[in-house]
Amino acid sequence: MRICRALRGSSIWLATLITVPLSAQAAASVIEVNGFDSTAISAATARAQPGDTIRLPEGTFELAEPVRPTSRTKLFGAGQEKTRLVYKGTRPGVFISLSGCEDVEIAHMMLDGQNSPLVHQGVSGSDS
Repeated sequence: MRICRALRGSSIWLATLITVPLSAQAAASVIEVNGFDSTAISAATARAQPGDTIRLPEGTFELAEPVRPTSRTKLFGAGQEKTRLVYKGTRPGVFISLSGCEDVEIAHMMLDGQNSPLVHQGVSGSDS
């Protein structure tokens, strides 16, 4: 698995997929995120089943906590310059946490640290 690291305050453009190959494809659904915050993304990831794609529309998402995709799902934005995640949490954190999951694809979005000292990494993972 490749993991991007963000320097504090920098922006990360996810031009290539962060991926571990999917071993088995089931009948997949596309789950649209309705809202532009951590709660909306969490609700979509909670509904996702293995093989599903969680689609973030064009816009700026203000995150109070890391996005935590579930195993064997895809998290896709509308494009590098169209979907932007901005960390607005009050505690140190990361944009996307892959802890405890596997076979996840992330693409087509920008992670914008906005010079925040609370942003430690763009994407992190452990026990994956």
